[in-house]
Amino acid sequence: MQVEERNRLKQRRRTLKNRGYAQTCRTRKVNDHHKLQHTTDALIAEVNQLKKQVSTLTTERDHCRAEVSRMKQKLADLSAEIDCHQLKEKLAVLTAERDYYQVEAGEFKEKVDILTSERDHYRNQCEQLVTVVNAQHLT
Repeated sequence: MQVEERNRLKQRRRTLKNRGYAQTCRTRKVNDHHKLQHTTDALIAEVNQLKKQVSTLTTERDHCRAEVSRMKQKLADLSAEIDCHQLKEKLAVLTAERDYYQVEAGEFKEKVDILTSERDHYRNQCEQLVTVVNAQHLT
């Protein structure tokens, strides 16, 4: 009888310990899920902000392109009205301005490329996090 009683108490202790471990595991899983959800939300917000920045930079770049185009048209219009000497002086000014806007447009393109790369990186991280969260949610 003592052996049976001892075995029953051991089994009871094991069962209670296991319940405690299971509860700890469930709590940790819920906490991890909340942390991942918070991280995912933050990354999504950051991606949205980067999209806005890309949009702004794209608009600025397009504006510069339009300005360069307008200046080229102005140069073409002026060339019909002024003599060769004045034309050369104005051409130098407009060429410098065009070069300036081309440099700015190049810088904007680089910024857009960097932001696009960062956006893609964060999008990939978000997708990975969502996959992890979904996988944990399914388990």
